[in-house]
Amino acid sequence: MQEHAGPGVRAVHREAVAYAFLAWRTAEGMLRHPYLRRDGSAYERAVGTVLAEVRGIRSVAELVTSYANDDPAVDAAVAAACARAREGPRLFPDVVEGAAFWRRLRELVAEAIG
Repeated sequence: MQEHAGPGVRAVHREAVAYAFLAWRTAEGMLRHPYLRRDGSAYERAVGTVLAEVRGIRSVAELVTSYANDDPAVDAAVAAACARAREGPRLFPDVVEGAAFWRRLRELVAEAIG
């Protein structure tokens, strides 16, 4: 579909992908913020749960599509991971999801470059 899009549409698409990558990287960085660091182990467990779900995604294009389309399986994994922490701290679902997507992106890039 993208190959039939004009230059303006492709530029918007590239910009949207760049913003998604920035959001994911920012979420990963938030895990080191002093406000969230005290709940680091709960966040790491939650991110690990979501990362296990997104590891089924085999390409960067599929990863971006999953994120853009609010993949129901990923949404369910995020909700379940954050719900498990109910006894402990309240987790920010966007941080959990974004960090998991960032980590998967890094894995896919590492696989691609060997």
